[in-house]
Amino acid sequence: MLIRLLGTLLLFAVYVTSSAYAQDAALHSKTDVIVIPKPVEGTEPLHSYLQKILDAALVATQKQYGVMTVHKSPFISTQARQFRQLNDGSVDLIWSITTDDRELHYQAIPFPLFGMLFSYRVLAINQNDSRFSSSLSLNELKQLKTVQGYDWPDLKMLEENGFNVKPSEYTLAFRLLENKFIDYFPRSVIEVCDELSLHPLLHVSEHQLLHYPNVMYFFMKKGKEQLASRIETGLMIIYRQGTLLKILQEQPFFKQALALTHDRHIFELKSPVSQGLYILEHPFNLDVQRLIQQQKSSSKNACLY
Repeated sequence: MLIRLLGTLLLFAVYVTSSAYAQDAALHSKTDVIVIPKPVEGTEPLHSYLQKILDAALVATQKQYGVMTVHKSPFISTQARQFRQLNDGSVDLIWSITTDDRELHYQAIPFPLFGMLFSYRVLAINQNDSRFSSSLSLNELKQLKTVQGYDWPDLKMLEENGFNVKPSEYTLAFRLLENKFIDYFPRSVIEVCDELSLHPLLHVSEHQLLHYPNVMYFFMKKGKEQLASRIETGLMIIYRQGTLLKILQEQPFFKQALALTHDRHIFELKSPVSQGLYILEHPFNLDVQRLIQQQKSSSKNACLY
């Protein structure tokens, strides 16, 4: 009986996996489809925003290039695996912080998808951790234990700035913090509220803010220059129309992010993976930066988790 049950479960697992791969193959049977990664839990709002602006960019250029639709992959994958999936063709487009190495090996679409918001990092900490007071210095912060994703450019950046940082898998990092194996976890101001809504034992330190140049791009496989050019053109069209900034401002994470940048002690860090001046001066970056500078409301209780 037990052997029969195990056999049934094995067949079911094979069926589910085969169905997922069949779905993935079906997505790529049409050339007018762009396949993007499936969102990880806690990242759905950012994923939704990126799909909205990608859809809008494709619509803005469909008169010249034709109709193209966007579908999600059936698989959740890490950042490093997503880049491998670009190479094997199981996804067509991903998004990530840009670096010289990534731009060398992949087709970057040089448009800052969130402006400069990924440059601002607050600290996720355990509730009632009194060490993160307003008097905490940068040198003291560097001695405390933290992590970053093992495949993130931020890991190298914090290492080269002298932080006590180790690599970790994304979801594991929150468990490490909850169980006090680490002291804090730097998170982007546009990610942290949705992430901590899943982790009620954690909250955002009210006093510290890390800042270093960090811009997110769409990436594709090399050889897809025409499609990359179409998407960049579409993004510029919706930017000039005002549609892009409107979509960003409508996102709850954007309102929370603006509040989190206000009234904190900013620690400026050197970034060995920083982007060139030409992209830092992109008009969309400058528009978002102006909104940050105009922010007046307090950062207290910015996350409604």
